[in-house]
Amino acid sequence: MRGSWRRAKGSGKTSHYFRWIFLQSSEGAQLVEFALVLPLFLALVVGIFDFGQAYNLKQKLNNAAREGARFAIEESCADCTQAAPATTQAIENSIVNYLANAGVNLCGLTGTTTPTVGPLPFASWTFTSPQQCTGTGAKFTIQIDRGVTFVSSTGATVEASHVIVNSPYAWSFNRIIGFLVPGANYAAVTTLSSDATMKNLP
Repeated sequence: MRGSWRRAKGSGKTSHYFRWIFLQSSEGAQLVEFALVLPLFLALVVGIFDFGQAYNLKQKLNNAAREGARFAIEESCADCTQAAPATTQAIENSIVNYLANAGVNLCGLTGTTTPTVGPLPFASWTFTSPQQCTGTGAKFTIQIDRGVTFVSSTGATVEASHVIVNSPYAWSFNRIIGFLVPGANYAAVTTLSSDATMKNLP
């Protein structure tokens, strides 16, 4: 009886020891699994946030370009032979106001920024931010062309106004991709561009 009790007692200690080993190995396996899954999870979260931000900015640029084109077709072009016509400045100002109200970083671009001008008459005017957008190395630009022509479905030549809005976007995803694939690189900066063309009113 005493020997049996000792064996039972010893087997209990052995069972407890193996149970402890099993728990320790399970915890270690969980840590390894967590370490493997964490980078993928971070990449997924950052990717969703990043592309969501870019899509949101793109939509705002689309709306701003359409807003500028609508404003442009209602403006007279009597002063379009000037280097910096007041009508074109008013168009740019309407775009800037829309984007500012939408919370878009214009990188110092204002409604009074002096444009660079192309060949006259009916030149295209480009308004460029005075400073680079943070973390992009690029500038915000708005291009306005009052003399675009295209052929309609009826064969008639139509004169229109064309507005292009360009905004550099710095991707946060580039900081994560290197952890997943060493040496891999994702384009850190992309220029998001939106444009709108509308027929000039008589």
